[in-house]
Amino acid sequence: MQQIINLKSLGTRMQRLTELCSELLESAPAYEGLVKAQQQLQNRLDACEKDALKNIKNSLETALKDPQAEPFNRLLGRKTELAFQNNTLQVKTPEETVSFVTDMKELHVMGYVRELPAALWDHFETAKRFYREHNILKQLANTFNSMENRMVECQKSMISKEMEQLDEILRFPKGKKKKETREKDKPIIWDTVEELQSFIDTLSRWQTGLNDVMKKLHNAHSLIEETVLSMLSYPLVPANFGLYSQKLESIERTVELMGQGREA
Repeated sequence: MQQIINLKSLGTRMQRLTELCSELLESAPAYEGLVKAQQQLQNRLDACEKDALKNIKNSLETALKDPQAEPFNRLLGRKTELAFQNNTLQVKTPEETVSFVTDMKELHVMGYVRELPAALWDHFETAKRFYREHNILKQLANTFNSMENRMVECQKSMISKEMEQLDEILRFPKGKKKKETREKDKPIIWDTVEELQSFIDTLSRWQTGLNDVMKKLHNAHSLIEETVLSMLSYPLVPANFGLYSQKLESIERTVELMGQGREA
């Protein structure tokens, strides 16, 4: 791909040089020879460009020949590397997908739409959709990882139910109806873009639920902190034991509501 870009750039510069020469040297005796040499060089550049484009076409068609093969899945973005390790959600888009989308965009800008088969452009559209969904999935993962980093240790044990739900989502990325159990951290091969979108929707709903739980936990912890600080305002004397008892009962109710997943 880079070879085509370089050849195209060199051809453009050669054309510009010829235009400048025609303005400045048209009356010079050697001008005709210069134009002839430029044309010969341009013909060689065109031939090299044609060969380079043919090589790209052949390599892409070979890679996309078998829909069940690894190169096909990686080029189109059907393969997602998704892992949950050390409380971190990791998402990786195949480098081949990024290169394929980037290169096809470059070829489109340079005007090679008709030189490549329509099937390649169809695959390009599919790869763009997968690539876009991968970026959305990465954003979700980054949001979760950012939240996880801000959790205090005691909060992590209070979201065990939500983490079990996440584990189930990752084990059945295509839904339980398909009965395809995914081995831990094994890459996912999506049959369609819609499958990936459905998975993202499921993960997004789970994250919304987790956000609500974390908000309740944060409010409860703030309430407990305020209650404890207010107790320190009163001397620890028998006359205040009743007040202390009320405050402790309030903390117990807050903790009980937290355990039930309800707003304190």
